[in-house]
Amino acid sequence: MNKEWYMDEHDVGDIFAPTLEAILAKIDASGELGLSSDQDGTEGAVLCTSLDPLSGKYYLVVREQDEPGESALIDPTQPQVEVEAIIGGQKVLEPKYRLVEKAAVLSAIKYFFEHGTRCPSLQWGSP
Repeated sequence: MNKEWYMDEHDVGDIFAPTLEAILAKIDASGELGLSSDQDGTEGAVLCTSLDPLSGKYYLVVREQDEPGESALIDPTQPQVEVEAIIGGQKVLEPKYRLVEKAAVLSAIKYFFEHGTRCPSLQWGSP
């Protein structure tokens, strides 16, 4: 898929992100990423992820083009018990299985960047 992607930069607004390397550098630098196929993120495909500093794991959701709902990346080996987490700067109770390792997040981002959809080899559930 040859798409233009925009990254959400909270202090400057959306910026054009032409390379996967720039996107991965953003994750490494801040642990946060908002990526969309349209500049304002209201239509089209959207991926958002946030590093939970309490667990050191990530929360990631994807909305595909022309789909009304989102899907969350999950780790089916983890229990459904809720744990305290900080997602997007907000303290929340989140099912433990929705907090995933960085390797899975990077796979999801790379696939989404190339195809604009969820990676079919990863596990997805309701956010």
